[in-house]
Amino acid sequence: MALAARSAPESRVLLACVALGAAWEAHAQTLLGVGVPVLSAVIQAVLWMALYAVLVVALGTVAPADGQSVSRVSRRLGMALLLGLVSAHLVKLAMSPLLEPPGWHAYHYLRLLLAPGLAVLWCVALLPREVVALVRATRRREALAPLPALVVLLVAAAVLASCSDLAFQFVRQGSAMQNRLGADVITWPAWLTTTAILFLVEALVYAVTSSAATALVLVSPIFATMVFATLVKIRFMHSAVQPLDLLTLPEFMPLFGAFFGTWAAIGSAIAIACWLVALVVLWRRTRGHIPAGRRVALGATSFVLLTALVVAFLPPSVLPPPLDAQGDAMYSAVTTLGAPRGEHRDMVRNGGIVLNFLSELQSAFVVMPQGYSAARIAGVTRTYPAASLPLARRRGGVSLVVYLVESFMDPDDLGFRYTSDPIAKLRALRREQVGGYAIVPKSFGGSANTEFEVLTGMSTSFLPDGSIPYRQHIRWPIPGLARTLHDLGYSTVAVQADPKYYYDRERVYPLLGFDRTVWLHEAKVPQADRGGWPSDGVLVDSVIAAASHSHPTFVFAFPSSTHSPYNVGTYATSDLDVTDAPAAARAEVKEYINAERVADGAIARLIEHFRSSPDSTIVVVFGDHLPPVSTDARVRLSERISKLSEVEQTRETRRVPLLVWANFGLPHSEPTLSVNMIAPFVLERMGIARTGLFAVTDSMRRTLPVVSACVESVDGRLWLPGTVPPALRGPIEDYRVMQYDLLLGERYAGKR
Repeated sequence: MALAARSAPESRVLLACVALGAAWEAHAQTLLGVGVPVLSAVIQAVLWMALYAVLVVALGTVAPADGQSVSRVSRRLGMALLLGLVSAHLVKLAMSPLLEPPGWHAYHYLRLLLAPGLAVLWCVALLPREVVALVRATRRREALAPLPALVVLLVAAAVLASCSDLAFQFVRQGSAMQNRLGADVITWPAWLTTTAILFLVEALVYAVTSSAATALVLVSPIFATMVFATLVKIRFMHSAVQPLDLLTLPEFMPLFGAFFGTWAAIGSAIAIACWLVALVVLWRRTRGHIPAGRRVALGATSFVLLTALVVAFLPPSVLPPPLDAQGDAMYSAVTTLGAPRGEHRDMVRNGGIVLNFLSELQSAFVVMPQGYSAARIAGVTRTYPAASLPLARRRGGVSLVVYLVESFMDPDDLGFRYTSDPIAKLRALRREQVGGYAIVPKSFGGSANTEFEVLTGMSTSFLPDGSIPYRQHIRWPIPGLARTLHDLGYSTVAVQADPKYYYDRERVYPLLGFDRTVWLHEAKVPQADRGGWPSDGVLVDSVIAAASHSHPTFVFAFPSSTHSPYNVGTYATSDLDVTDAPAAARAEVKEYINAERVADGAIARLIEHFRSSPDSTIVVVFGDHLPPVSTDARVRLSERISKLSEVEQTRETRRVPLLVWANFGLPHSEPTLSVNMIAPFVLERMGIARTGLFAVTDSMRRTLPVVSACVESVDGRLWLPGTVPPALRGPIEDYRVMQYDLLLGERYAGKR
């Protein structure tokens, strides 16, 4: 049969044409090359000739055993391969403008897969009966199992890896990070490793279920969801998905409909249900017979390789001997495989979504500070004795209200002009007494981490990026702000607009020292104009009621009426408007600034109540993070900070307004404090001694008032945490080791 095919004159002509076509397309960079143009052309010509011969033999075995049929198969195969090459060239011409930068030549996976893939499609179109017969014959040959299915799974894995990279190119929105990712392409080692990982996962499922279709339908949607989540997170939060993001799913899922629309939520629910049904149906109907020994070998091999890969990404400190001694070797191995060496969120496209995700596994583990011991804690305690009381303690004590506003920034930082000032009342109050800025731990999210820092005096910068201490680390009473005041006889109350289960607050608040919590979300109270949250008016009423119940009192309040998304249209007819925002962002910005104006009015009402109160009271107001508005709404902010250094950008994207106001008057000042430094700053003005961790932070804030994702000195010098001068690192390390002791260690400080 093969001899007949070779002897047909048209077959030899077609074979020559295929070889010449492959050589030409290698020269034109449509096909993958090896760097030397002539050698690339020769290699591609030989490969395509071999492909032609293999396909002639394979399809010829299922064609009728006569010369005419073999000649027909040979002729049409040659045409299919030529059409595949021509089609690939046309696709290249059509797609090239869309792939700038960096251009078609950088997309190695397209140059590898596109032409063969199109050639296969042309084979199906020109030889449908033979292709179907070949598939059926292959499936009947048990001796080949499971090789044909594994080939299909490998091709599917390669397609998934390729599509995940192309998604970055085709969904860019114009932000600095998205434009930077648009100029990248997944590296060749990273693409190969991503393909291998997806293939191993599919193979493992196949070994368990005996169904390649089930493996495809299970793995592909999950990976597609991971890609979608990464793109959405990059758009709103400028960060790629990481393992610890799974901890925020309970908070995000109720907001899915608000972000993407009710119909999207309904459609997603229906799609998930259909997916689950499809999995069951496919598993029942497509299970093949694979010898038990081969299934076990396939499953065991896949599982061992996947486990080894995951272990290689873990920090050596959590590995058992002797693996812990191989940390450098494992790091070298995974970077050779394409894992990013650093700045994982910025390198998400270079390293691929899967390897970027695995590279962040280290963020799930907290490393013990070097030299941590009871003696070290004793030394830190001696170095930072209880701070003195420069301010006389007022008779009856000073009540404290901390009013942490969801997604609250200075609207002027967005760079637009408005018909009036959305936060005019807060600005007046900040000019009246202490009106500076707070530096929050995260840019566009992470309410619980800002809350954690102000209530404990601890810094999330000492924890892996992405950590959520409320969920991960708080397991025993923490000597923070609430417990300190509780031990001094204060009534401690939290007033919360979020649901109880958000960030595990219902369990955490008693450990922080709160006597009780007012859960407004579960109560039948008036709702805000937008978002379904309790209104700011109700929250202010609850704060006033809590503060009036006894004196002195500490009230922590968290309103959520300014929560994203900002596409509801509640304030479409409002007189407060933005005059110069891009058309695509105008409605979004208008809704946000109107939500801020509502919050501004609530803050003013809160202050006016305590202004006339006979009880001495301090009110602290600041935002938990910047609002996660769209790229279009952030365009001017992004343009402005793009001209700054990296550390300045870090500071600017975490800066929110801060007000510290007292009804007995405080001298006007404009401090910049990281959130973890607010408690000692306020305790001093309340006339309360700072002890323990607060003694450390109180001492530190006088030289380093910002210790967060960036570090700032009192004279305005800025550093990233890893670049702080050696002379200033000692106090920071004392702070780190004391925090570790109280949060994760043996609590030696608490035993003294």
